[in-house]
Amino acid sequence: MTTESTPRAGTAAAAADDHERFQIHDRLEILGLVRTLVQRRALVSVAYGGGSGFFVSALLQVSSASGEIIVDGAPDESAHAAALASSRLTFATLLDNIRVQFHADGAEDAEFEGQRALRIALPDSVLRLQRRADYRLRIPPAETPVCELRVEASAMLPLRVYDISCGGIALVDWPDGQAPENHRLYRQCRLLLDDEEPLAADLEVVYVLDRTESDGQRVRRCGARFVDLPGTLATRVQRYITRLERRQKALRDAQGGDRR
Repeated sequence: MTTESTPRAGTAAAAADDHERFQIHDRLEILGLVRTLVQRRALVSVAYGGGSGFFVSALLQVSSASGEIIVDGAPDESAHAAALASSRLTFATLLDNIRVQFHADGAEDAEFEGQRALRIALPDSVLRLQRRADYRLRIPPAETPVCELRVEASAMLPLRVYDISCGGIALVDWPDGQAPENHRLYRQCRLLLDDEEPLAADLEVVYVLDRTESDGQRVRRCGARFVDLPGTLATRVQRYITRLERRQKALRDAQGGDRR
């Protein structure tokens, strides 16, 4: 996949500053957050090999004395071995609809209650991204907005829009072999909303989340923010959100009338 490796001036710095605001560095707070993930058996996406592979896991145990976390092992031996060989692992999950992410500089083989596991060091910092400066609307199944991501000078990758706000969008239905990277900038993308003229925008990836749905299907969701979106185009996005909300309300009202 060919992408812009150098964002516009100030873009990467702004994103880094924005993320730093939501970094937790206090050890006790990190321990408390990890313990909550352990208690809830939250599903955690574990990315390894520079993002080339991932598996869904759970945090099983955390020790304040040793400063270690025990993580459920990968479901197959090859992924487990690849995770052990990786110099950097990324852990990501959602806790009360707030994105939680941290990194580990490698892992050791371990065992937990007779099952294979991984042992990692308690991270020095955890990203807890909870800002919602822009109202974000989940796209209902009946709607089909698409974003054509420019992956090469003359190649566009169509992806389904999962949710949308005036600040950015989340994209799903990534094909095999196409892996977005954090902070990558995709220029001159095309956002197709309703039957209007496509909206041209630059997008910067701010998170990548891999998770397993209730039916066992693995889904990769990528969140991207609009970069320097002109006010006229932001107004178009807001108009689309308003129209979509009205359609949803009309549908709910109609369904309510049918039940009476």
